Amino acid sequence: MRTYFTAIVLALSISSLIGTSPCAAQDSHYQFGGFTLNSTPPQLKQAFPNSVIEINQNSTYVRIDTKDIKDGVTSGIIFMHNKKPDVVQMTFEIARDPSKPDSYYRDPLNQNPRCEPILTELKKRHGKPYGLFDNNEEGLVYKEYVWDNDQEKLILTCARFWNSKSKIQWAAAVKIGTNRPGYCMHLNCIEPPK
Repeated sequence: MRTYFTAIVLALSISSLIGTSPCAAQDSHYQFGGFTLNSTPPQLKQAFPNSVIEINQNSTYVRIDTKDIKDGVTSGIIFMHNKKPDVVQMTFEIARDPSKPDSYYRDPLNQNPRCEPILTELKKRHGKPYGLFDNNEEGLVYKEYVWDNDQEKLILTCARFWNSKSKIQWAAAVKIGTNRPGYCMHLNCIEPPK
């Protein structure tokens, strides 16, 4: 009888550990700045109670109030495809202080956080990314760091001006996109290196 009771307690302990493992939730869905790819409007309203949320059939946009900011994210938009969430893009642009001159905001590091702290936080949560992917476009040098699992891709995009004396990059955006086989566009994912 005692052996039977011990086996039941052991089985219940194992099943409760499996059911509540924090890794299990992280493996399938990425989260950053209060967003997941599948965040619903009611969940967003709860996560950002002081913010402006605009909903239409193609997207849900959140302009985040300073009281609601998480991970430095100041706005986010979830784009829909065939009525399903396809990609969520989060940005970090800091609200302008009217007392500061326009010249102050010509330095992007006065508008966006540095890349390194955001990258460090994402590495802490999700491990080492694959990449680094370099890209140049319209006077900007981009570096993109990518994490993925069987359902989603997470991309951190950092940037700097190509002709800048400073090589310090700012965090431009974090994206979470679907990771369906054979489906990859630059908007929402980057294929891993072959």
